[in-house]
Amino acid sequence: MNYYLAIDLKSFYASVECVERHLDPLDINLVVADTSRSSKTICLAVTPALKSFGIGGRPRLFMVEEQVAKMNQQRQKLAPNHRFANHSVSLKELTKNSYLKLDYMVVPPRMQLYIDYSARIYQIYLKYVAPEDIHVYSIDEVFMDVTPYLHQYQDNPHILAETIVKDIVQTTGITATVGIGTNLYLAKVAMDILAKKAPADEHGVRIAFLDEERYQQQLWHHQPLTDFWRIGHGISQRLAKLGLYTMADIAKCALAKDDQALNAKRLFKEFGIQAELLIDHAFGIETCTMAAIKNYQAKNHSISSSQVLFRAYEIGETYLIIKEMVDKLSAQLVKERLVTTHLSLSLRYQAMGEEIQMPKGAKGTIALPCATQSSQQLVRAASQLFSQIIQPNVYIRRISVQFHEVFPKSQAQAAQQLSLFVNDSLAAYEDGQIEKLAREERLTTALLDVRLRYGDNAVLKASSLLDYSTARMRNDQIGGHKK
Repeated sequence: MNYYLAIDLKSFYASVECVERHLDPLDINLVVADTSRSSKTICLAVTPALKSFGIGGRPRLFMVEEQVAKMNQQRQKLAPNHRFANHSVSLKELTKNSYLKLDYMVVPPRMQLYIDYSARIYQIYLKYVAPEDIHVYSIDEVFMDVTPYLHQYQDNPHILAETIVKDIVQTTGITATVGIGTNLYLAKVAMDILAKKAPADEHGVRIAFLDEERYQQQLWHHQPLTDFWRIGHGISQRLAKLGLYTMADIAKCALAKDDQALNAKRLFKEFGIQAELLIDHAFGIETCTMAAIKNYQAKNHSISSSQVLFRAYEIGETYLIIKEMVDKLSAQLVKERLVTTHLSLSLRYQAMGEEIQMPKGAKGTIALPCATQSSQQLVRAASQLFSQIIQPNVYIRRISVQFHEVFPKSQAQAAQQLSLFVNDSLAAYEDGQIEKLAREERLTTALLDVRLRYGDNAVLKASSLLDYSTARMRNDQIGGHKK
């Protein structure tokens, strides 16, 4: 029998911030959020201590403020003379002393720091499991096939899981939640639903195990369905319309005879090929293995960038933002020796008043004359597409740029998409175009070297100094948040 682990670093960003301040993540009330973005900003992480006061994992900052205020109203009634003597961010102190006002820390995100911690923790994983048996699901979550390693741990996956997590705690101060399953799906569900609610040990470690039999016993009637991996609100609502509210309902539907109104055929009619995954998961079955994940190669590749602007931008201002985004993506193509054949834009408008009716946004795709990595070519195409799809007299709040059909530059001819750098017939299209683009590639490579050594803002275009440019700010961010 195979055994898999799903490991989730508990409240990862918030835990890192606590550890950096020599604080206990299980005791200190702390939120990671960028307060400069207003109280509507989403909190990237909340410590387990603060969650114990009824605050969710990814609330908006104003929701934290409201819940804390609500809790303090209740605590004030229990305080002597209904007055707080002091305040505290410590769960232990707040639990012990009702006269203390509930307080919490708000700290800005530091994305590069979290990446560094994640890399350190990955090195801990490698002490126990080979890289070919590890799948990094996100910055704070991994899957492992631990089957080949269990002979060293009394054939007991629980012992191995406990050993790994205790090593993480001792090395970094960060704890984790672990799901153990006989397949990848069961490991993930054991972690998401059971382990996160299981009692913790002295290190805050929570571990849960599921095989198909236990899954049917413990989770077949669990609600809501959105707690299960890969079932979002949309799928859950469509299942509810069919009268299916639990995994047991889906399983019974799959086993129903053809003459019954609700059967497997009805599921396939509603969900298509996705019904196969729903039915498998209803029985706790998962056919995907670690080897299959490692061998997977996407047929189509793309790269993209998007940003939410801090205010509504006029059409003229938006041209610059799109140009900056395309420039950065094209530099990525050069760095990775890739080319692209299609570019798409997606815009989200901002209504400037209820009395003004306007569409929510616009989107479109343009095919390039041939495969390219040229910033000039791509900016020209993006500007053309923007002019085609933009509505007059609108304000833009969100922009997304995507390059489709991305593949290695060396394969351009093999893919019958001739590169601008090697297609002699393009000389008639634009005199000296081939040499011009070759010079552009060399210049981009040189700029990448300078920015790698001295930082992304070491060399900027003059337009990036305009007050409505976002390039400098974005260069100091990772994933839209401060480095």
